[in-house]
Amino acid sequence: MTLIDWTLVIVLNGSVIAYALWRGKDTGSSSDWFLAGRTLPWWIIGLSLYATAIDSTDLVVDSGAAYDLGMRHFVINWVGLVGGCCWRTG
Repeated sequence: MTLIDWTLVIVLNGSVIAYALWRGKDTGSSSDWFLAGRTLPWWIIGLSLYATAIDSTDLVVDSGAAYDLGMRHFVINWVGLVGGCCWRTG
């Protein structure tokens, strides 16, 4: 790697670490850390769960299944999405 590459690695990782240390000073317990002090709205938590459930293999599998089955492959995804949005509790 060249000097520019190492500079980018150090600056980007250093800024992430510095921001984490700065934000982490208000964390008093592991519950605050893992649950963000219970301050996040439901939709951010939902997006986080959805993003966690999707990975690069889903893109490959969905492409192949759409080729074989057509759009009916996505029916189960839409049923889960609509069901989760419409029938949420609380």
